[in-house]
Amino acid sequence: TQAKKVKPLVIVDYLQILSPSDGRFSTDKQIVDDSMRKMVSLSKENDLPVLLISSFNRKAYTEQIGMDAFKDSGNIEYSADVLLGMQFSNINSGKIDLNKEKEKTPREVELVVLKQRYGQSGEKRIEFEYYAKNDCFIGKNDINKYDNDIKNDDHEEDHGHRLARTRL
Repeated sequence: TQAKKVKPLVIVDYLQILSPSDGRFSTDKQIVDDSMRKMVSLSKENDLPVLLISSFNRKAYTEQIGMDAFKDSGNIEYSADVLLGMQFSNINSGKIDLNKEKEKTPREVELVVLKQRYGQSGEKRIEFEYYAKNDCFIGKNDINKYDNDIKNDDHEEDHGHRLARTRL
C-alpha cells in the first residue's frame, strides 16, 4: 500500500510583519492586502491550509470582538474562510480593566467564531484558561483532566510545561 501523503499546515505568525515584495505599497493596509492575496494564492495553488495570526486594533482589547477588530484589515475579513478572535471571557460584562485582566492567573479567555464561510458563526465560543507564565492554554472542557496537577502543584513554573506535555 502507498503511504498517505500528509499536507503541511502553513502558519504565519504574524501577518502584519510580512514584508512587501516590492516598494510600491505605501500604507500598512496596502501591505496587509498584498500579503493576504499572496497567502490566498499559496493556499489555492498548492491546496494547503494556511493559518494567519493577525493583530487587533487597540479598541478590541477592551470591548467585545468583531470583524472590525483586525488591524489594517480591509482584505482579511473578505479573504478568510474562517475568522477567529480571542478575547477575555468577561468582556460582555462591560468595559474591562486590561491591566487587571493581565495580572490574573489563570486568565479566562474565549475564542469566538467571527466568520465561517461554510458553516455557522457568531455565538460560537470556545473557553480557555490561559497561564501566561508558561504560555499554556487549557480548554475549559479539559480543565478537569489537569485539575489535580494545578491544585497540587507547588512549582508553578513547572505545571504549565507538564500540562503542555500531557496535551501532546
